[in-house]
Amino acid sequence: VRFIAEPGRFMVSASTSVATKIYARKGCNQGTDAEVQGLYVDDGVYGTFNNVVYDHYHAHPLRLNTLLGGEKGKMMPTSVFGPTCDGLDVMCSTEDTVFERCEVDEWLVWHDMGAYTHTGSYVFNGYTHVPHHYHFVEEE
Repeated sequence: VRFIAEPGRFMVSASTSVATKIYARKGCNQGTDAEVQGLYVDDGVYGTFNNVVYDHYHAHPLRLNTLLGGEKGKMMPTSVFGPTCDGLDVMCSTEDTVFERCEVDEWLVWHDMGAYTHTGSYVFNGYTHVPHHYHFVEEE
């Protein structure tokens, strides 16, 4: 098999996962019995998630509590917003994301964030770069 690919994306896109903390949650039912939620997290498209805008990354988070064996929450349409108050600072929307009910101070995990994510981020609207914590996993 022969691959012709841009090495940055091909080799490292799956190398990094990002965790974001939920600092606000808005729930509503939009006039129906179906609940929807909006989650506000501490990073966005002006930071690590610039790949949503520039690379058309389809962001689908995982709830850390569930990954660690916790009880799965009720599923509902969900939007996830970055911190900037810009209407474009949206990682995923209710139109294409059904996700577990979450609460403030929970963490979301986003996989495949290794290529052209943090390197393309910039300071915007008074927000600075998010801190990095590295955890290396060796598999045999």
